[in-house]
Amino acid sequence: MSSPKAEGNTSQREHMRHWGEQHFGNTCEAFRFRWKRFHLEHFTGRQEVSTYPLWLKAVWVISLPALLVYAIIRNAIPDDGDTSSRRRKPGTIYISGKTKHGSAEMLIDKVKRAPRPLWIVFTADRIAIVDDSKSTPPRVVWETDTSAHVSFNPGERNSIDISWPDECRASFYPEPTQRETVDSAPFINR
Repeated sequence: MSSPKAEGNTSQREHMRHWGEQHFGNTCEAFRFRWKRFHLEHFTGRQEVSTYPLWLKAVWVISLPALLVYAIIRNAIPDDGDTSSRRRKPGTIYISGKTKHGSAEMLIDKVKRAPRPLWIVFTADRIAIVDDSKSTPPRVVWETDTSAHVSFNPGERNSIDISWPDECRASFYPEPTQRETVDSAPFINR
């Protein structure tokens, strides 16, 4: 027997799927995405200083000398392991590219200002990030434009990628249970 919380999540998910089918006009799937932070990679001209809370920044500054000593020692010791493929942390949205691209910047700005958690509602070629607060109908926080290419990467990468023609990219890394929702969508090509 399922818990009331799980049933509530299932009914919310069904509600968001129904909303998405009306919004996109296609079969869709939805899951709650509890993003924890953004990670900007080669995203020139913009710094994300408000991603972490102030107390964590203070701890970082205080512990920086010890971490530098550790890094120097760690670098001196030979490493036989393969560290080329870094595993991305679930709940992180990775952004790379140029800041002149409106969609990548809007993704950062709108998602950061929206209440958490948010829903990701997706079809085979479109994604919308939606706020489903109790007092209002679902509100689109951000969605892909017509120039975006959406891909669902299983296995080691385990991401949902959005790329634009100017080489900007956004990658969502869902939790394993959320990834099951993505993998079970009937319209995803494996």
